[in-house]
Amino acid sequence: MSMTEILPPEILTAAGSACDKTHERQETASQGFGSAALFGALDGAVSEAREKDGVGFGLGDVVNPKIREQFKQYLKSYEKIFAGADIKMPTSDELARGGIDFGYLAELKEELPGYDLVVAPLTLSLDTLCQLVSTVQRDETIDKNPLEVSYSMFGKRREGLRISDSATDDWDQAMASTTESWLLPTAKDEYEWTAFLLPNNEDTLEYSPDYVKVAKEDRLTIPVSSYIAYQLCRIHLGILPLESKRPSAYSLSLASSGEFTDSTIYRNTCVLIAGWDSDSGEIYVDTISKKTICINVRMCVPIG
Repeated sequence: MSMTEILPPEILTAAGSACDKTHERQETASQGFGSAALFGALDGAVSEAREKDGVGFGLGDVVNPKIREQFKQYLKSYEKIFAGADIKMPTSDELARGGIDFGYLAELKEELPGYDLVVAPLTLSLDTLCQLVSTVQRDETIDKNPLEVSYSMFGKRREGLRISDSATDDWDQAMASTTESWLLPTAKDEYEWTAFLLPNNEDTLEYSPDYVKVAKEDRLTIPVSSYIAYQLCRIHLGILPLESKRPSAYSLSLASSGEFTDSTIYRNTCVLIAGWDSDSGEIYVDTISKKTICINVRMCVPIG
């Protein structure tokens, strides 16, 4: 099954339309300019955008003002969330210079209103991820914060994030597999930052393809750090975390890493899964073997 067979027709149409618009925009920008004149015009446009509303080069190609404001709101939220883990998020200018095309993402967003912007490091250490969630869980400025404190069977305190022992044991392998299998652009500083769109509603999420039905070479899964960052962003903005429950009441889990070999004696081929548990008020992360993956594990394809 190819990527064009995995993605719904409306996403393929949106991607094609956004790509055409981006190409037209680039052709228009360069038409009739010599190199010196072009760079001079670009410098002037950047300065004008910055002076006008602080958008800067990174969001300067976002034509739709409503989407530009949405992107600015999400970027500010992500910036605050990552600051809670002592991570300085690059500015939109720096991300754009690193290869993130916000103009193209905005055009996708215009075609796909049921999707939201995600900006996050491709991978994070387990300690950093726990700090990220803990800071949001403790944030008293968030009205009706859904993240809850719980305790493991051994009395270990959890602050909105439940990570299985198997995920903890195989975290490094999972992060390495995520980096190896990632296909979208990244902007590098201390971290590898990426940006894309994800579904923002249960209906779109539920119709994501079953993981086991997709060919290995076409499995572009949402990185676990990005999934958690998006859920935290929703919480920070006063929106409930995204959750999809089947009629059986079992939540859908999302594949959230590349495939890796676990550290057990059985050397199983596994993948991280993640989801939101509204009953316990926690984001959960676990591993699952390919041998036991069922239809409740979906592949939520990042669009970008």
